[in-house]
Amino acid sequence: MIRAVSLTLDMIAAPAVIFVGLSGDDAPSDGGSGRLVIPNLSISAHEGREHFAASCGACHGAYGEGSDSGPVLIHTLYGRTLYRDAEIVSAVRNGARARNWPFGDMPAIGGVSDDRLDLIIGFLREVQAANNIE
Repeated sequence: MIRAVSLTLDMIAAPAVIFVGLSGDDAPSDGGSGRLVIPNLSISAHEGREHFAASCGACHGAYGEGSDSGPVLIHTLYGRTLYRDAEIVSAVRNGARARNWPFGDMPAIGGVSDDRLDLIIGFLREVQAANNIE
């Protein structure tokens, strides 16, 4: 689980590797080293990151690295091969039953427009791709 991650705006300008306290089933697909690559985000993904932080970050961390309240999204379980964009939309709109995490059911998240949700998904997919998650 993540303990603390501090990121600043200048870390977004260039690709970076951060180390987070991930372990066990919540570890990224790199085998649990806790290494999370933060890519140089596109303009739309940077905007999506801001919306993600506002709507999702409290549980899923600033970059999808997870927290004590929600699972890691930068993980093969949530890559586009296993977890399509439509499933992300459904989870946000309708909530999701706990299945791969011990945090309980995810509630529906209100107030996220379709346009913002598209940006959030784009952000997640860019970070996943930078971490070799398809």
